[in-house]
Amino acid sequence: MRTSAEAHMYMDQQPCTCGDIEFDRQSAVMTDGGVLCSRYFGKCRTCGTMREFVFELPPKQLPITNQVEFGGRDPSRLLDAGQWLAIAEYYAKLEPGTPDDLDIARAAIEEVIKFLPDGVESVPDSAFWTERGRAVRDREPARFRAARLAAILDAYRKGLAKYDLTEIPVVWKHTGDAEFPYTAEVSGRTYTIRINDFPAEPLYTLISEGADLQDLEDWPPEWVKPTPPKELLDALTQKIGPRHDGAVRLAATSEPGEPVESLALQGNEVVAGGARRLDLETLRERPSKPLAPLAHSRIVLEGGDQERMLVLAPERGVAISAIASERGDEIRLHDLRAGARRALAIGQCTTLAAGVSPTGKVVILLDEQGRVLCYDLTNLAYPASARARKPARGKRASVDLARSSRLWLAAAGALIEVRMMNDEKAVATVDLSPLGDEVASAIFLPDASGFLAGTARGVVMRFELLLDRVGSSRDARIAAIADAVDADIAGRRWSRYAPRVEVYDERTESGRTTLYFVADHYEYHHAQSGSDWAEHYLCSGHATFEGERRVEARVASTRGKRITEREAEGYDTSAALAEFRAATARERSSSTVVPGADAIKRAFDGYFVSYRMMAFPEEALHHAAGEFSDGGWDVRYRFGEEQGVVCLDVFAENRRTNDRLYRVYADGRVDIVGSSTEGVLEDEDRAFYEEVQRRFS
Repeated sequence: MRTSAEAHMYMDQQPCTCGDIEFDRQSAVMTDGGVLCSRYFGKCRTCGTMREFVFELPPKQLPITNQVEFGGRDPSRLLDAGQWLAIAEYYAKLEPGTPDDLDIARAAIEEVIKFLPDGVESVPDSAFWTERGRAVRDREPARFRAARLAAILDAYRKGLAKYDLTEIPVVWKHTGDAEFPYTAEVSGRTYTIRINDFPAEPLYTLISEGADLQDLEDWPPEWVKPTPPKELLDALTQKIGPRHDGAVRLAATSEPGEPVESLALQGNEVVAGGARRLDLETLRERPSKPLAPLAHSRIVLEGGDQERMLVLAPERGVAISAIASERGDEIRLHDLRAGARRALAIGQCTTLAAGVSPTGKVVILLDEQGRVLCYDLTNLAYPASARARKPARGKRASVDLARSSRLWLAAAGALIEVRMMNDEKAVATVDLSPLGDEVASAIFLPDASGFLAGTARGVVMRFELLLDRVGSSRDARIAAIADAVDADIAGRRWSRYAPRVEVYDERTESGRTTLYFVADHYEYHHAQSGSDWAEHYLCSGHATFEGERRVEARVASTRGKRITEREAEGYDTSAALAEFRAATARERSSSTVVPGADAIKRAFDGYFVSYRMMAFPEEALHHAAGEFSDGGWDVRYRFGEEQGVVCLDVFAENRRTNDRLYRVYADGRVDIVGSSTEGVLEDEDRAFYEEVQRRFS
């Protein structure tokens, strides 16, 4: 199958032995002979017979659109041309018909046309492989001529235009209501727009006479949206705020001002629009001060009026421009340090926005179809690609990369999306439409802990990314482990693919689940000269989860192997991972957890979270004493007993504060044994460090 819509249409053409096509359709993803498949099953609604269909899943999902689509450019392999024509005629003749029925008919006719080879005037005989399809053709073969099919498709499209209010100019008025903000009268009929719970639901719903007519994912370009009253906007900003979904929260909001066409960071200040200054933490106004331009080599735009600048980043040494031509956009890279330029891509769809990573080594592009391309300037290899929501026509767009080049964001209209580059995992979605506002610019914070968004109303918003919220399903947790492994090793080992993860042990206690895993990554390198080679990296570690939150993820060990071109022919990555997994499991089972250490770890984690110290390392539970560093703290620890009760002595050092000595008990108590005075009281400091020496000698 190419889409789930095609699978359901196919099942609708396969009635049960009793004649009914309806059954309680449940679905599940499965593998059959190593092939990823979708299985539909359920009991017949009439006779109770169990029905089952298994479809091979397509290698790539089609983008979601606002109209019915059964597949891409290739013809169907499930239903032949005659069956598709019969489906089109059935839905086109339904009374009373609906826009959805006519849209299905339109999509079915398009499926018939896909069987027409280029330059052929009629659908060939090879496109009819079922008795029903041949019977439809034999009744009137002329219906399968190219000209006849084009005329039918044109009639269906014109019929849809009569139904579809989104195809005609409509001037809307503001109601002053936050949930039903827009109303209009067309041909004596009153229409209303409702804003839904996006992204769980479509963004808008068109309503008339109390009935929902059509769901909309974006504002139609033919419609004219009114400017909401200032009083309503202020009330929305204070009481409602933007909608957001996923691992994100709104941390701070500025007062309105001039439209924020650009954003930059300078120390602990946000520079909005060139001169406006805001405090990064609170987004409160600071005295205005223009951002001093950085000197760079002269940029020559050879394309004249057809060449436009997409991004100018002198602090990163890069500028990106686009030249429009009949073949599509040509993207040019300008090296501002060397004063050189070169072609980056040719024949692209219209490119709306570009961004440069903080390192200046990676460029990201967003085109009018929502396609995202990521170019590594160090090797100019074939770009990594991803998909954002298709930007609405005429809307300003922004795109940016985080420092690690693993996270990217795209903004257009009222919508901001944050995703993972490796697997296009949706991290967060923000929608400003409840505020009647749109995004004018958006950038990541330097540490990728969040991002800034500037709006058309002149509001700057700071969002925090809650990347430890991963979900509670096992698949979500394994995906989070893969992200953690990739983040730990990417840049040092690999950068293009997510690792394979296998969990070999699991432990749940007091609401926390710890998964012990091994992971690997295999990458084959094609040499420009000489012999090819491959690299296989294996690592082990553990990750702890509490509900939907990832508490801890650590990679304990990593092993790498270089494989020659000859060795690669017979190299079995699965066998190597299985051997590594068995050895890791044996090593872990042979080590003994310190008695009572689990309870002490929970007490440690709960107490020190306020000091921004990570959780007590899982591997430390297997050692009576040791050291670790995290969050700016250097920690020495030793397990012991006090009057028969297991306890943990902790000596913590941080260059920003005084040294401290704690004792943590299995019953949850944490005692402060002492701390240094940083030389203020020499006698007390001497006694303190003597006690530290005594406990850790």
